[in-house]
Amino acid sequence: MKKHSIILCAIMALLLIAGCAAEPTTVTDMTGFTYSTASKEITITEYKGSATTAIIPEIYNSNPIVGFAKGAFKGSTLTDVTLPKGTTRVTPDAFIGSNVKSIAINGIGIKFAARDGILYDFKLHTLLVYPPKKEDISLTVEGTVHTIGTDAFKENAYLQSFTFDGSSIGASAFFKAQSLKSVHLTDTVSIGLLAFACTPLEEITLPETLTFIDQTALAECPSLKKITVKKGSYAHSWCIENGFESITVAQ
Repeated sequence: MKKHSIILCAIMALLLIAGCAAEPTTVTDMTGFTYSTASKEITITEYKGSATTAIIPEIYNSNPIVGFAKGAFKGSTLTDVTLPKGTTRVTPDAFIGSNVKSIAINGIGIKFAARDGILYDFKLHTLLVYPPKKEDISLTVEGTVHTIGTDAFKENAYLQSFTFDGSSIGASAFFKAQSLKSVHLTDTVSIGLLAFACTPLEEITLPETLTFIDQTALAECPSLKKITVKKGSYAHSWCIENGFESITVAQ
């Protein structure tokens, strides 16, 4: 009898510990978040909880939640994040180094919009944040989007193929994108500093419309085997001037 009592007590203790350790996979309040307040507005600075999904409230302690600091989600357990519609300050730095796969806006945002887990400006003209752990391997960006923002795809883990018909790609847009192999640009005018640097890029098409590409845009791409350009174009001249030998020239 004594032995049975000991075993029963042990089982109950384990269940109690498990119950205490278990937390909801979704957080809908400020549990686990740290933040700063200035001018009666809240900026999220870090998440220390263990949930995988966060639906961040609009208001906390009578103050609106409007911003997300650099590193706000870095290293956290969160994979799916819904931002308040009143968000006015968020940059890729908030998500770089995180496990976030999808970003949403709770309602109609006043400054940002989200589609298919990707964050844009309100008018869908600029792609601002492509989640670092979004698992799609290919993406075509077209329609109203004409700009890829600074750091937008920085350190993304999975994207392999990217097609874009917009006009501008910002600095470090794909810097250290871990799986990027193929890029096809059709109407791009400008490519910024370190845009595709330090990636496993194998091939890229640079369009005739291109009028500027930073000297470092393709830096440290040791696997780059093929650059397709149009004969006599700015991109053709740029490749020659910068010592690229793997040029495929289209007539």
